[in-house]
Amino acid sequence: MALRKNADKFETRLREHPLSVATPSTKAAIQRRRTAAAVERVEKHAPVTVIQKQALIGLEEGFYLHLAQVDDAALSAASMENICIECCAVAESQLQAVRKTEVEYYRDLPRTHEQYRKLLAFEAALESEVVAWKIIRTLATLRNDENRNRSEAAAVGDIQADSEFAFVNQWTAQQETLQEMQALISVLEQSYAAIHPPDLSEAAELVDTPIRPRVLLDHELRRLDIISNENSDRKFSDEDVFKFIFQSLRAGDEDFAYEIARKGGLVLFVNNFKMRQFTKTKEQIGGGAKPPKSRLLWKQIALTASNDVSIGRWQRAVRGILCGNYDAVLPVAESWEDEAWIYFKCFLDAAFEKAIAQWRNNLGGEALSPDAWKNSFNLGDLFDRISNSANERVRHSAQSIFPLSIRAAFINDLDDAVVEIERFILKTSMLYPIDLGIEELQEQNLEVGSGVRFSLHVLLLMRRAGNPVEPILFGRACYLYVKTTTSRNAELWACYLSKIPDDQRHDAILHFFTSHLSEPKDKFDFLRAIAVYDPENTIAVSKEFVQNSILADPPAFTESDLEIFGGLFQAIASLEYGIAEWLLAVTNYVIRRYFLPDDMEIDSANEFFLAVKPFIDPFLEEGRISADGIFAKSEFICWSRYLAVCEKFSEWRICMDLIKSGTAEDSGATSRFKYQQEAILAGYEILSTTDWMGAGAPVIDSFDADRDQQVACLRGKTLGQVFCSLIEILQYANDSVDEKMEIEQLNTSLELSDHIMKNFEEMIGEFSYVEEGIVKVQDAANRISASPRHARFMTKRLKDKIHTFETAARHRFQVSSDKSIFSI
Repeated sequence: MALRKNADKFETRLREHPLSVATPSTKAAIQRRRTAAAVERVEKHAPVTVIQKQALIGLEEGFYLHLAQVDDAALSAASMENICIECCAVAESQLQAVRKTEVEYYRDLPRTHEQYRKLLAFEAALESEVVAWKIIRTLATLRNDENRNRSEAAAVGDIQADSEFAFVNQWTAQQETLQEMQALISVLEQSYAAIHPPDLSEAAELVDTPIRPRVLLDHELRRLDIISNENSDRKFSDEDVFKFIFQSLRAGDEDFAYEIARKGGLVLFVNNFKMRQFTKTKEQIGGGAKPPKSRLLWKQIALTASNDVSIGRWQRAVRGILCGNYDAVLPVAESWEDEAWIYFKCFLDAAFEKAIAQWRNNLGGEALSPDAWKNSFNLGDLFDRISNSANERVRHSAQSIFPLSIRAAFINDLDDAVVEIERFILKTSMLYPIDLGIEELQEQNLEVGSGVRFSLHVLLLMRRAGNPVEPILFGRACYLYVKTTTSRNAELWACYLSKIPDDQRHDAILHFFTSHLSEPKDKFDFLRAIAVYDPENTIAVSKEFVQNSILADPPAFTESDLEIFGGLFQAIASLEYGIAEWLLAVTNYVIRRYFLPDDMEIDSANEFFLAVKPFIDPFLEEGRISADGIFAKSEFICWSRYLAVCEKFSEWRICMDLIKSGTAEDSGATSRFKYQQEAILAGYEILSTTDWMGAGAPVIDSFDADRDQQVACLRGKTLGQVFCSLIEILQYANDSVDEKMEIEQLNTSLELSDHIMKNFEEMIGEFSYVEEGIVKVQDAANRISASPRHARFMTKRLKDKIHTFETAARHRFQVSSDKSIFSI
């Protein structure tokens, strides 16, 4: 903005200085400053990538709301017309928004600048889509018009009219094709006027009048105001003037074209310009043949002149379009829309003149000579002519889906429309890989994204109208569209994918979920959205995701996969009986895999557990786990308690290390006691739990077939680890512990050991799991029994406990007949 202000200030001072003269170098400096300021403003507020993204999301959301989201039931003609109007309004509103942004931020940026060129290319792609929807809307409105004259056309000679103008109106009212052609011409003219007002700026300068041409008055055409008049002293040639006239005619404004001709000094042309109009009063016909003869003579002269290769191409084009000689006009066409407009205009001109000639012959009047019809053609050939244009640029643009679909709509050939769309979708699928994102796709071909969007929604309209659409084609179009959307609306994705035929939908949903979506939130939102439309495939895709990532061997899931897996409890757990239980069984299975190796991965297990726990707890708290999942629920609760007690043990050890190293705070002793008591209580609770982790659970899925064997192994490992940790805490050497406290700790250790040995087979099963703890208890018993300091506390009851412990230990943990782990 600073650059822009400096440029404005510099230019103001320059103009106000009485002796200043704007030299070319000064003008160049001002322009450079303005350009730099414009670039800064565009990059800060309206880069083309942001404009594109906003417009595309607006289009996608609009079509989703007005066409895709509504019920698929067949519609009446009136309803179909309304949907066409809404779709057209969606596309047109986004194009107008882009142009409004262009006016606001790009006004001082040279049109040759890269950002501006990209914006104009994007506008052109949107314009093609808008024109197609406008034409579809126009045809739908005309064909649904209840007041339209649908009676059999009367013979030309039977039409009662007192002027050419009245005759043409009556005759056209009976010709549905001509009405539709006139409507299409109007759409093409409006589109041209919206795109090309800068081209008409010089014409406005030539006319030098405060009255702007009608085509430039519309709000969306304010871009003309951003064109600077740098050619105020320019002298225009006759060819320049004819170019301006043609551009005005192309924009549908004959009055402005006449004004240009008058101001441009084309006296002879101006005098004859109005003669080409049809006579409007009875006196002009009944009073003599001069008016029609003058008009026909002018058209004959125009026809001759338009074939004269010695005059300029713009003069030939103007005269050709006014007399229906399309061969003279085609050389100035730059797009398929231009050629379509030229052919439509010339076709209408020829049709009117032929009808008038026949009508005048019946009335004894004069008609245009036969030479005027040498360039007439059949309507069915019109689009074929455009597709085979001599102009390569026109020929290329005519191969896009938009003119091909317009052709099918115009001739009302739905089969042809389906064929063209199928060809386009197949070609797009081959040229642009299915994994290509919208940004890359837009960079390669702006019209492809618009074409896919347009094709799919045309197919949706056809389906709504009750017309058959090949399921494979429709499925491919839906998937290609969803893959290339800019919107991050998961409900939009789900809605379109749900429309894919049943036999294709599972693969489409799976591929989209696994290959296209990368963010966990997107995947979670998508599953939750698609579940509304297709619960069965949502469950299947979710299970395949779990199978391929969470249950992979070796484990292959990432942090994102964990987040997605946790989200499945919200997305699919309520869709079908047993799904929540299945997800819970998967959770337990993954945790078991961390503990089965000799070196248990407690930290990894805890990380996994903490990632999924917030999603699982609501199901447990609300009692949403069925009776079939009671074993899975019990095991999960056991893992929750076990990991919690491991955390307590870890906290105690950290506290002890700090005290031992002398780095603990003054409250270290208090903290030690706190952590010690918490760890002991948590450990007691686990060791006193009956049927720890449970056994005999039904097999929920094949991955869990070995559950009982794994649980039996892990029951001993986990309980043994808790026992050993408790003994470690109770027997921890500390100078502050007196003899009485040591006796109490030994007594507790002996009780824990007795509990373990009495239930050894059910709880532990393998001595190595508790060996460390048993040895520590034995060492403590030997030390205290032999210590004179503890003699006064050695009661008969305690001695009996020690004896019982030693006897049970020898009996249960005897290694061989001559060797025991105990040396008493």
